[in-house]
Amino acid sequence: MPIGYNWFSRYPQDEMRNFIIEVHDEKIHFYFKDALTSRLVDYLVKCNRGCRLSVIFECIDLSTEILTSIKGMFNYPSVFSRIRLEYKRSNGFEKEQLVAFFEKQVIAFFKPPSLNKKQNPLKNPYIELITKDPSEDLAKRFNRLSLQNSRSLEGFANPLLMEMILKETDYFDVQRLRKVSRDIRSCIDYLKPDPQIEVYEIKQSIMNGYDGMPFAYTWVSTYPNDQLNDFFINVEDQKIQLIVTDSTERLYTLNYSIEYEKEGDSTFVRCERKGRRIEVEESMIDAFCEDYRMFLINHCTISDELELRDKSFKTNTNNRIFECMKSALESRKEKFKVKRILFEMFDQRQVIELLQYINPEILTKVHFYMSNFDDVIDYLVNWNRGCRLEVTFHCMGLSTEILTSIKRMLIYPSIFSRIEIKYENKNSFENEQLAAFFEPYKPIYHWECLEFELEDPSIIDNLAIQAAHLSVQDVRSLEVFANPLLMERIAEEIDYFDIQNLRKVSRDIRRCIDSLKPDPHIAGYKINIGKGKRAAFIEAVNQFNINTMHQKSIMDQFILRSEENVFKLTGDVLKSRDTPLRVKKLMFDKANEKEIMNILPYLDSVESIVNNYWEPDPLNLNLAEVSKLVQWRNALELEFFDCIIKNSIEELNLINFQQIDIRINSLTTDDVIYLKKNIPKSSNIEIFKIKFIDSLIDDSLYTLLPPFKRVLNIRSVWYSPMLNSNEFVHISLHEQKKIITLKRVNRDSVPEELL
Repeated sequence: MPIGYNWFSRYPQDEMRNFIIEVHDEKIHFYFKDALTSRLVDYLVKCNRGCRLSVIFECIDLSTEILTSIKGMFNYPSVFSRIRLEYKRSNGFEKEQLVAFFEKQVIAFFKPPSLNKKQNPLKNPYIELITKDPSEDLAKRFNRLSLQNSRSLEGFANPLLMEMILKETDYFDVQRLRKVSRDIRSCIDYLKPDPQIEVYEIKQSIMNGYDGMPFAYTWVSTYPNDQLNDFFINVEDQKIQLIVTDSTERLYTLNYSIEYEKEGDSTFVRCERKGRRIEVEESMIDAFCEDYRMFLINHCTISDELELRDKSFKTNTNNRIFECMKSALESRKEKFKVKRILFEMFDQRQVIELLQYINPEILTKVHFYMSNFDDVIDYLVNWNRGCRLEVTFHCMGLSTEILTSIKRMLIYPSIFSRIEIKYENKNSFENEQLAAFFEPYKPIYHWECLEFELEDPSIIDNLAIQAAHLSVQDVRSLEVFANPLLMERIAEEIDYFDIQNLRKVSRDIRRCIDSLKPDPHIAGYKINIGKGKRAAFIEAVNQFNINTMHQKSIMDQFILRSEENVFKLTGDVLKSRDTPLRVKKLMFDKANEKEIMNILPYLDSVESIVNNYWEPDPLNLNLAEVSKLVQWRNALELEFFDCIIKNSIEELNLINFQQIDIRINSLTTDDVIYLKKNIPKSSNIEIFKIKFIDSLIDDSLYTLLPPFKRVLNIRSVWYSPMLNSNEFVHISLHEQKKIITLKRVNRDSVPEELL
């Protein structure tokens, strides 16, 4: 809800034509370009809730009305701590006149207009006045009484004296006065003074636990909802991470990572992308739940994925998050629209309970961490509203009871499109036994995984009806579809799976399709093979060749997660293509430089390159050859996790990237100078995060490249103008955390003395 806006929203529009507000660490600056009236002061006093304000007013010409309004503010020392009036023209008011006008007030600082900018660094002359904190004045008087009167503060405990004092104090002053001594507190409680509270608000908690104001939600909530498609949550012992992604343009492009961290007795909320980090009074779980609840309540478009993963295994934390989600989803006017959900931290009962708030016409994939299969199957059969589901079950080991339940699901092809069972123990069930058990259905075997693909009965029934109809009306039956002109038009309107189904109808249709070589329009492809027989590797790569042979359109995502020589075999397929495969996002898993070189040179264009290692010991990489590739120079995003790059910054050729998140072996003085000199020339940069293991920076950096700001000898800040004069590159070197960040900022964010 807005706060300061309500203070002025009742003003006529002509009185609020032009104003600027700046927020600093310990003060608020109000720049009112037009009128400063006593009415404005009255609103500031009325809306204040005990926090003393530092206020700056800026005007063109001094006037009696403005000076009178400023003087009136000194009647409220508990509201205003510092008042500064900046002006361009004194309008005939001399220093002596102003001093005489404010003679009964405390003038802490007065600086007359100056035409010599070397003597006066400010653009405009100003008057600055300070008021004494009344609570501090009371404390000093109490201390004097302690020395001069043997009864110390007991003199203020006189009910007659206290009653007179309380008539001149407000609620907040009364509360501060109660803290002075036990006798004064007893006296005040005896008198029961009227607190004169104008507004009092009681909020009933929606969930079991804390219900306050959101924190990080307000940092990103100004963005349109359709840019916040996916929500990923990782829960650890001392940290909760909320990742909001955008998949509208580039699949799974990270937008914001919001972290809620517990450090000792303190809780911090951080979003590096927004450059924000605050300490909050609430606990880690309370702060997270309040933000997450706001995201769920206000999100109105279709999300691609909602994922919660748990590494803490704390039941209390998981239950709090469950109650938060339930209360938020209950508060929505309509059911939450999401395509895929994975709730690793919730048990089967909790997932089923949350499903009642999910739109069944949108959801296509759901995960269950199992205890009772039959309950889930019965619920999904009744809950489904015509959208065929992909269901993944996670269990410890296979059993006859589990297999019987899965077989029961196979009779519902109109409800389930794909069924996957992931297990840790196969419990002596051989593939031949499983094939016999599920006959006539054919299971697909993966490493620690059993999978079933179910035909869509609506497609099969429609094809049968059409085939029978053609058989009556046309002697040639289905051969009419073998006409290349007709088939070419049909193939333009269907996707890869429809093409494969159509190929099975007849031999003539299959030959016609193969001769036309239609584009399958595959959006994403993943090769995921664990350690196994060479025959399995060859089969997977051959299937990739068949499926993508005629792909002409750009593929959103290509993922390679494999072992041994699959990278080389896949590279051979890419080499053999007539035209290079076009890919937006290329994702490797545990790929070294040789394996990257097997793939990247044979792709047409790549927007994003990601390499995940995810092992205890990081992977050392030499990207000298990779960084010379055209595909590397044309890419926009680069993310290497748990990898240490040995090359220098200059050798990596990073200028054309938009976003970078990497770790290098060492950062030198030359690297920093190179970044400051060259990155501002790029028109693409959004944010670079470069971590380093060793710092080889010497004192020459700070003589050759004096920083704008040096913080405690651990962090240095520079600003470099870009080719566009309205934008700068903000460079922050944190030597203690061993990270250097570069991000594009607007001209308004740059300190004035650097412009």
